[in-house]
Amino acid sequence: MKTVTHYPFQIRAAIAFCFYIVLLIPVQSAASYGQENKIEARVIAHDSYGIPHQLGHVKSNYDVKVTGSIIRTKLTQIFSNDENVWLEGSYLFPLPHNAAVDRLKMFIGDRVIEGKIHKKEIALKKYEKAKKEGKNAALVEQDRPNIFRSAVAHIPPNSEITIQIEFQHKVEWADSGFSFRLPTTITPRYSDIKSVTETKLSISDGWQVLPGERSNVVSTTNDKPKNDLAIKVKLAPGYPLKSINSYSHNIIKTVNNDGSAEIVIAPHDARAARDFIIGWKPDLIDLPRAAFFSEASQFGTYGMLDIVPPKMGVVSNQKREVIFVIDTSGSMSGRSIKAAKRALLSGLNGLKESEKFNIIGFDDEIEKAFSTYSVTAKPYFKSLARSFVDNLVADGGTNMLPALTESLSKNKQDGFLTQVVFITDGAVSDEKSLFRFIRKNLGHSRLFTVAIGSAPNSHFMEETAIAGRGTYTYIADDSEAESKMKKLFSKIELPALTDIKITGQGLTDIVPKQVPDLYSGETLSIAMAVNDPKSKLFIEGRVGDELWKSELDIRHTSSDQGVATNWARSMITSLERHNYTGLSQERTKEKVTELGLAFHQVTPYTSLVAVDVTPIRTDNNKSVKSDIPLDKPNGLSISLAQTSTGYFKSLMFGLFLAIASILALAFDSRKKAVNAANTKNTFGG
Repeated sequence: MKTVTHYPFQIRAAIAFCFYIVLLIPVQSAASYGQENKIEARVIAHDSYGIPHQLGHVKSNYDVKVTGSIIRTKLTQIFSNDENVWLEGSYLFPLPHNAAVDRLKMFIGDRVIEGKIHKKEIALKKYEKAKKEGKNAALVEQDRPNIFRSAVAHIPPNSEITIQIEFQHKVEWADSGFSFRLPTTITPRYSDIKSVTETKLSISDGWQVLPGERSNVVSTTNDKPKNDLAIKVKLAPGYPLKSINSYSHNIIKTVNNDGSAEIVIAPHDARAARDFIIGWKPDLIDLPRAAFFSEASQFGTYGMLDIVPPKMGVVSNQKREVIFVIDTSGSMSGRSIKAAKRALLSGLNGLKESEKFNIIGFDDEIEKAFSTYSVTAKPYFKSLARSFVDNLVADGGTNMLPALTESLSKNKQDGFLTQVVFITDGAVSDEKSLFRFIRKNLGHSRLFTVAIGSAPNSHFMEETAIAGRGTYTYIADDSEAESKMKKLFSKIELPALTDIKITGQGLTDIVPKQVPDLYSGETLSIAMAVNDPKSKLFIEGRVGDELWKSELDIRHTSSDQGVATNWARSMITSLERHNYTGLSQERTKEKVTELGLAFHQVTPYTSLVAVDVTPIRTDNNKSVKSDIPLDKPNGLSISLAQTSTGYFKSLMFGLFLAIASILALAFDSRKKAVNAANTKNTFGG
């Protein structure tokens, strides 16, 4: 008689789950080759009963005012709830990495609740307590220097709650013009997971924004995003304007008789999928060489100085070795890799035959155009290099450390100055360890970052350039890659000012403490505490082999709003930078917390919280927590194999282990059944 074995329920359930995953894999695999049109993801939340609900969405209105070199922005976030349940909204959003967030308002009907600054853990407790008591509450926290989170408790069914955040940052000056960049979405970060056996993986629709830190995701859907965007800019620079240009969106601009201008984003281009970048040039024959502003506050008098070093006709005989490093990870797929390739080829074309070069491509691993040493930039080697670049494909994780190690620690050519041109979107999560590595291993080399894509990690790119004593260039689209790279190479052929030192008489707490090299067309921005109305600032550096000195008389006569806030933010940035250059974590936390509380600023250790005094809910049911997804960065091809967690590889490895375990269990169960049957036949059972 034939024996039929019935496998235990657990084995059958596990087999069914594996078949489900196997059926899921083709969808994910298709995505891994950039076929984003096949992804129709929907991000949902579940209540305490397991019932799914569509997430809420956020409409963001930016009201920007530029006065001189200070930018003041009111960001209004409208949290909408289209469901018949109460929602708690949580939204991760980017800001300029030097933004000082210092005000929060929550609007409940006709009432306005002002936010207050507290230590981070105290603010969170106040928010959670208000949520438990059924009160409306809003919380703003900083996760990274350029990534913040806003949370809103008890959004009523089919209703909305509005909060308003205010922040300040500075105008940027370069190439005879002024500009600012307003980030609106986040490129997912890469996190190097060493072992899947030590990591709890979960399947969710969307890319992880901060792997292992926040549950927020970037939506992968191709539908028109719900997170609408509106931007209005009031430009009052204090001088006549020659031109105003947008480098990212279509705009509508109006120039007034007083020299000011108003700019709004065109309605058909209002989506939070790429950074908003605007630039303007003054209608002046000769630009001023320096500008000083000051403000008297309750904590003292503070100053802000911008100075442009003079051009000096020094010809350099320094021989150069240029190492191009190009990011070919999954986050660069789509338009970004095209722009990166064009940028690299443009830089390659700008090399002289007497100069040496090499190219390093990296994702999970590195690949070099010339395996042993850098080669001379002669036509033959340039041709080989172009073929190497043409064959580069964007996939895999963003494992940046081996590429940095290769470019900074090796390939040194005797008598040559090594300049590393690093082309990436900066989609990494472990930023501080990379900063430490660069500072420790830079030596006499210089590192220049070239940011690629609709929403690069500007904090990482700029801090990397500072650590590498180089410059930061942003390329939003492949159409501008050639012109931007030509400007970069014309700059780096000869630094304008190196080995810069700043001291003061009657001035204290001068930041930045460590100044990178300055290149042609750049400005030096300095913040300080002014202790004497008649003070002096001394700057010295080197132009080639010549010593350059400048003495400036500082006269505190005016009260320009925002200067004290700028100093506090600059000091906080300097302290955080010293955290990975020698200052202890405890001392950094103490000083940053002190400044955050005094100047009412959101920092890694302080948060803003607004709480209504009147309970809005009386039932004990929990709100559905809604992690609202950001819009996918424009031009990014979604690829689950290229996500920040190495998802597809982990999934396949986990599936292999699961199937192996199931087969082992099945074999063991079968063996036991056969043994039982044989025993029964032997003893006549």
